[in-house]
Amino acid sequence: MEAAHELVEASSGNSVDKKTYLLATIGSKASTLLTDLLAATTIQDKTVDFESIKNTLLSHLKSRHLEIAERSNFYSAVQGPRESAQIFLGD
Repeated sequence: MEAAHELVEASSGNSVDKKTYLLATIGSKASTLLTDLLAATTIQDKTVDFESIKNTLLSHLKSRHLEIAERSNFYSAVQGPRESAQIFLGD
């Protein structure tokens, strides 16, 4: 419960507080991932702000559709008992 309270305080604070809280709580695997993702950025720019960290993690961890799964869903579609052919075909 205390961590949730700290998160609310950090989220209402400035960018440095948010960044500090995020880096302190994401864990070792996420921290390693973030370090790898930001490696090129940190070489050129010694400091990385909270928004850059957030956007980097969100874009990397964003759900991606797998082509084979989408193909499977497409070919397993079945017309419902009261569904017209026009609706089923998506017209």
